[in-house]
Amino acid sequence: MPSPVSRICSTQDLGPYLQRLDAWLRPDQNWSLADEYPGVFGPKSRARHHLLESGGKLTAHAASLDMEMHVRGKTWRPSLVGSVVVDPNRRGEGLGRRLMQSLVRDFEQRDRDALALWSDQPEFYAKLGFRSFGKEIHLAVPPNTEGRQGVRGTLRSAQARDSEQLLQLHHAKSVHSRRLGTEMQAYLQVPACEFTLLEREGQVVAYCVIGKGLDFPLFVHEFAGSEHDLEAMFRILASKHRCTLGVLVPLWRAELIQAFPDAESFTNPLALGIVRYAPVDAAFDGFDSI
Repeated sequence: MPSPVSRICSTQDLGPYLQRLDAWLRPDQNWSLADEYPGVFGPKSRARHHLLESGGKLTAHAASLDMEMHVRGKTWRPSLVGSVVVDPNRRGEGLGRRLMQSLVRDFEQRDRDALALWSDQPEFYAKLGFRSFGKEIHLAVPPNTEGRQGVRGTLRSAQARDSEQLLQLHHAKSVHSRRLGTEMQAYLQVPACEFTLLEREGQVVAYCVIGKGLDFPLFVHEFAGSEHDLEAMFRILASKHRCTLGVLVPLWRAELIQAFPDAESFTNPLALGIVRYAPVDAAFDGFDSI
């Protein structure tokens, strides 16, 4: 069997490999990775795809995406990694390690502040130089509770016509990723995603998102708005689902925890990474993760 060869390609050059990745990573779903991660696998993606190929076939894959984050007026430029997978028939040959070593070498030659990912195999990535960094708060909002003053306005599902106002709310946050209007429109179409907004006098004043494909089930992973509006939204959604609703709260919005004296909370690392520089308030929204 020939030794795999590494190369980097764009999303537009993935071709039939996308179907192979769907079969490996989403075998039982009726949607594609392009639907779940439009920023990585969609037609306008800027992602870099790190491949190992053997005999004209894909044997391993990892995607990386350069981000521009605005953190309290300063720019932070991490690269995010995701969809790391090895052909099920070739596992145990060290291909995952070889693939990631190639990706790390590529990162070291580029002017980026950090290389970050999420994984339930921290021991594997520790051998490649990845360490936990940053913090985020996990909040557990119980059902069947009322907000302090209820919600003022109308709660409804977000629609394509709301994308401009949603983008404005996103960019108004002290910590946010730079996004295009087309990207926000694509996020509104992500499968298994509950995108709820609060509208008041014709203006969208808050939003939150539960779920993203197979990720974040019953977790709010992205939100924007005032503390009062978000508290009311989270409590209403927890009661709607009749279960405890998880909320991923970035460190810069830690004051939200005070609005939920009846909720449990704990702190976790933000991500695994090889970090040259990361601000204290570094954070990622759910749609940023890949």
